[in-house]
Amino acid sequence: MVAKKMVFLGGGSLYFTRAISDIVIEKELDGSEIVIYDIDKEKAGLMANLGKRLMREAKTSFKIRSAGTLEDAVDGADFAISSIGGSGAEITRNVYSSYYHGADMSISAKYGIQQVVGDTCGPAGMMMGLRTIPVYLKICKELEKRCPNVIFFNHSNPMAVICRAMNKYTNINFYGICHGVQEGFGDIAGILGVSPEELQCTWIGTNHYYWFTRILHNGKDMYPELMKRMAKTSPDKNSAMTAKLSQIYGYKIVYPVDDHVIEFYPFSSQYQRQDDLPYNLAANAKHHGFDANKLMKKRLCQLEFFMVG
Repeated sequence: MVAKKMVFLGGGSLYFTRAISDIVIEKELDGSEIVIYDIDKEKAGLMANLGKRLMREAKTSFKIRSAGTLEDAVDGADFAISSIGGSGAEITRNVYSSYYHGADMSISAKYGIQQVVGDTCGPAGMMMGLRTIPVYLKICKELEKRCPNVIFFNHSNPMAVICRAMNKYTNINFYGICHGVQEGFGDIAGILGVSPEELQCTWIGTNHYYWFTRILHNGKDMYPELMKRMAKTSPDKNSAMTAKLSQIYGYKIVYPVDDHVIEFYPFSSQYQRQDDLPYNLAANAKHHGFDANKLMKKRLCQLEFFMVG
């Protein structure tokens, strides 16, 4: 394979510890260049050093470096992969524990909208999108100028919203990627007692909320058997809602956990208290870092005034 240039955008994030390890072991990509760019240059440098160490262990020969500017990073790139947190310019280890995302969740809860993750839809998802879309459009302008034929993989939330903006306002060839489909394959494979690699499936929907429309195993339609087994199986406590919805609709929801799916349903706004949320959703919200009993009261009024004024 001809050597390629790959650029990791937001490359100092923890996502890329996995992405870079997956790539440097690929012998077919040997000789390719990996350029890491992040607004936190120290983290980008650390990730480049990690990549070099992993490359030596894999006995491959990639060219790996960090870039000080976006222009240098993307110039002549064949592939770009992004994972950029939706917390604006705030540099944080985890977007869900960032001040701005915490404020999004707190303001929503204060006015009776209980969100669990808040990175896909609803008020918090909307605010994350408004902070992230301008960053992506800026990146796309540089891609159009310096590598117009690049293939761009976006792994940031709200994924579908960002991709829609890029489709509307840029000419970049891009794909939105998420681990939800793989989790769905693993889920139904476990129920059917087969290997995920043996399944051939079709699914439809938007990110974090989609359904299987076809499930084949060695050419045999497994949908009736799947629904039969699901009716007799007690779901995991974090997937009880999606299991029930799948039975109601007659189609299996792909992403099995409840925490994202709940945000596509307005009934979550009927609960004034986080702890009143059904299923295991209150615990899921706290697991993601938001406890509505600990609102950001001190700075909340200032932020609301800024948003309104």
